[in-house]
Amino acid sequence: MGKFVIVLDAPLVPLFEFLADPRNRQNWQSSIVRLDMESEGEPRVGMKWREHARGLGHFQMEITECVSGVTWAERGTSSRGTIDLQLKFDATPDPSRTQITLVLDMNLRGLFALVNPVAPSLIWPLMKADLRRAAQLCLHA
Repeated sequence: MGKFVIVLDAPLVPLFEFLADPRNRQNWQSSIVRLDMESEGEPRVGMKWREHARGLGHFQMEITECVSGVTWAERGTSSRGTIDLQLKFDATPDPSRTQITLVLDMNLRGLFALVNPVAPSLIWPLMKADLRRAAQLCLHA
C-alpha cells in the first residue's frame, strides 16, 4: 500500500467534481486507452465503467466511496488482480489550491504479484503528473 500527498493548483469543489467523474478520465489519465461507461448519471457509489489501460489490460471499475468535496474511492478488478484507490480532499489556506491524500493498494496476482510491494511508488510519479493535468483541465471545464 502507498500513501502520497500532493497540493494542486485548483479549488477544492471543481477539482473534486472533475476527478470524481470517470467520464473525464480519458482527458487527463495518461494510461487510459479506452473507457466504456456502464452506468449513467452523476458519479455515485456503485457507478461502473470498464477501463482499458496501457500495459495492464482492462479493469472493471466501480466507485466505492463518494462524499462530495471530501473523499472519493474506486476499485478496479481484472484477471490480474485488484487495485483500490482513495482520494481525500482537504482545503488549504489558499482557496485556489487543494491538498489530496492518495491511498493506493494493489493486489495483483501471478507474475504481477512480484511488484505489489513497490508498485505504488513506481506508479506515483505518473499519477502525480496525471493529477496535475487534471487540475489544469478542471479550471477550463
